[in-house]
Amino acid sequence: KADADNSYGALNSNSITRFNTKLDEIPVSADIFTEDFLRDVAISTVEELLAGYGTASGVSSSAPDSDAASNQPGDRIGNFQLGARGLTAGTVRRDGFVAVGSLANPGSTAVGQTSTFDTERVETIRGPQGLLYGASGAGATVNTVSKQARFSQKSGNVMFRVDQYGSKLAQADYNYGLKDIAVRFSIMNQHQVYRRVLIGGETQGYYAQFAYRLPRLRTTLRIEGQ
Repeated sequence: KADADNSYGALNSNSITRFNTKLDEIPVSADIFTEDFLRDVAISTVEELLAGYGTASGVSSSAPDSDAASNQPGDRIGNFQLGARGLTAGTVRRDGFVAVGSLANPGSTAVGQTSTFDTERVETIRGPQGLLYGASGAGATVNTVSKQARFSQKSGNVMFRVDQYGSKLAQADYNYGLKDIAVRFSIMNQHQVYRRVLIGGETQGYYAQFAYRLPRLRTTLRIEGQ
């Protein structure tokens, strides 16, 4: 159900039970980060989000005492993993499917990096419900929700951001929706640098989703590409 959410508090989720469920009616422990929250805290990757704002979650490594020196933003960390509650969280999933990246080196954009430019929500599901999507880490399952093309809505925004290290991020997002047809585009160009010299990278992203409400059926067909 592609309803607009203009606050930090999410009332419903499809990820926890795979059905549109009211969160106040199920005894499940989960962190849900909305699109407005991601934008307001200037987050550009899922891994950065969980390390800074996730409950008992962050970056995990097999030997944290020896890997701590190299476990800094921008590093390509060997055997990089996300963790939750002291246990591995496996790979970041997208719309319930496994994202690109191996178990030891996850990340759909690069090693240890999953860009949020085409993401509407990030949800961390802990406890037994974390096994809903199959084999995963024992700590939790991290699921990202693609930006949804919304019917009967026309909206868009443009963002340009610069940080204290000189990183630059330009992003544009637009939704055009009629009663039964909708399309959404999102593009991004990023120059990322960190506090250390020669550590950073360039990223360009393009995302589109087309939605069609099938006549006389309670079904919506969605096709997306990135």
